[in-house]
Amino acid sequence: MPIGISTLCTFGKTFKELSSYCEVAPPLIELVDDWRDSLTKERISQIREIKSALGIVFTVHTPFVGVNISSANEKLRDLSVRIIKKSISNASEIGAQVAVVHPGSSSMLDDYYPGTHWSANIRSLKSILSFAEDLGVTAGLENMPARTSAFMQRIDEFERAEEEGLGFKIALDIGHANTHSLVKAFVDRYRHKIVHVHLHDNMGEEDQHLVIGQGTADWGWLSSMLSFRTMTAAVESLSLRDALKCLEKANQVFSS
Repeated sequence: MPIGISTLCTFGKTFKELSSYCEVAPPLIELVDDWRDSLTKERISQIREIKSALGIVFTVHTPFVGVNISSANEKLRDLSVRIIKKSISNASEIGAQVAVVHPGSSSMLDDYYPGTHWSANIRSLKSILSFAEDLGVTAGLENMPARTSAFMQRIDEFERAEEEGLGFKIALDIGHANTHSLVKAFVDRYRHKIVHVHLHDNMGEEDQHLVIGQGTADWGWLSSMLSFRTMTAAVESLSLRDALKCLEKANQVFSS
């Protein structure tokens, strides 16, 4: 599959910038279905028209702002799960290749009742991933960056989830893995489960969303290990200008 652009670079104003995307016409666009960019019926129709006219492949990033599928408050957890499932339904409606899903997060409650949030996280993910499968949507569980409260940052968490019966595919975020120095370990351990990749760089500590080559990730090694014939990929930048630079660099790296 071709490498494309995530609308993270125009987050909050993506549907005001659709003409810019159409002018650039990347082969793939990952739609961040959240906040001001949430997919409505009208927007879904717009995307279908663009897809038909330009042949662009779409993936969807499900909501993450204010959402916590591992909340200890069952009402908030249930609402978060329903929000994610609605986004997966939107992905199905536009024929998206993949829907990217964030895991839940912990809180200070785990200091007093260890495992409370983790158990909720696994219950929610089982429900979400089963829902996606029923709709015929490939859901990719994203690995998360260091120095956050999010689950699924490290390989041992994915292995623990497997032991607890969670069947998953992975949306491998290279930048996130690099904040743990785990890029090679993730690829070696879970290459067979990777269905989607987020491409961006950092200096190995914070999630900076730098252009490929501006940080410490080993892109030469990655180019020899990942094949986008079998998975989708999108660059994640903080501006459209940087996204285009990152896309150009990604195509150079992964075509060599």
